[in-house]
Amino acid sequence: MTEPTTALQYSNFRDAIAEEIGYGTSTPTGSKLTIVERLLDEAYDISRTPTQLPGQGANRPTHQWSWLYPEATILLWPAVAAVATNTIATGSSANGVTPLTADSAVFHPSMVRQTIHLVTDDSDWVIAKYVSTTVVNVVGDASSVSDGDTFTIAAGQYGMPDDFAGIEEELSVAAPTRSRQPILITGAQQIRRQRNALIDRTGFPVRVAFLPRSDVIQEITTDVYKAVQRWDMVTGPNPNEDYTLDYKYRFRVDVLRAANPYPPGGPLFARVLFAACLHRAELYRHKIEGPRFSDYYRMLGAAISEDQRATSAERIGSMWKSGGGGGRRGVHCDDTLIVSVNGIIPD
Repeated sequence: MTEPTTALQYSNFRDAIAEEIGYGTSTPTGSKLTIVERLLDEAYDISRTPTQLPGQGANRPTHQWSWLYPEATILLWPAVAAVATNTIATGSSANGVTPLTADSAVFHPSMVRQTIHLVTDDSDWVIAKYVSTTVVNVVGDASSVSDGDTFTIAAGQYGMPDDFAGIEEELSVAAPTRSRQPILITGAQQIRRQRNALIDRTGFPVRVAFLPRSDVIQEITTDVYKAVQRWDMVTGPNPNEDYTLDYKYRFRVDVLRAANPYPPGGPLFARVLFAACLHRAELYRHKIEGPRFSDYYRMLGAAISEDQRATSAERIGSMWKSGGGGGRRGVHCDDTLIVSVNGIIPD
């Protein structure tokens, strides 16, 4: 989705910092840009994880922005068998990938990073991008493969979103509606044991685990591919049919640069970040906290209150770790827990 032209973005933050520290209104380059981007990173860090607000004691918890915990769905598909309808037509190779087109709707977003096996050609190709239910891009030059080849895709391993940084709450089954049994989040070793004990057994995925994958070629911007680290979900046993799961996860935040210009969190957080940029620039230039510091904390406090009101239903009964470091929601810690009500922690 295209961001509105009025949205605050990297160039706005960069230029505001540059002007505040005395570089003028021209676009910073070289060593000046290095300093500006370091201050932007600092501002992004302090506004993303505010540890203390004015009037709070030292043990108050870090505020958890609601946008750091998005909700999503994932489709767990059974193995794609080499049947006659699943034939492939290859396109021309470009940018290190080749489009493969199936003559039936069999592809899903969670197939990214998984392996597609072309049966007649007896070759394996890693899926780099989901284009549609009938088209995927695979890593490498597959243009020499004859059209009409059948293919298979093994089930049991599914690509998580690019911004996935870890599961936050239990998973629930959205479809089929008859499947309401719980899904246990466990480790990869338990999944392997279950698969070894139940070879070739399929059914409802009663266990899942999350595995990091390194050096996987994947599209990072339009038609630009590089090796990245991403996460996969593995299941035990392999699904016997399509299952759609609902889940909440921790959002992985990337640094703001020209290639990734818009901060997450919408206009509310963007305004906080802009104020934080001016605060860090003021501190860098004058070595003392001044008016920009006060402006930032006023903006931060108002934004946190608005964020808490917007998610007050979720905040009732949320549990927080009172010791330094701030515990995750829903995780029991050994330290004393503070219970928030509508986002407010009573004294």
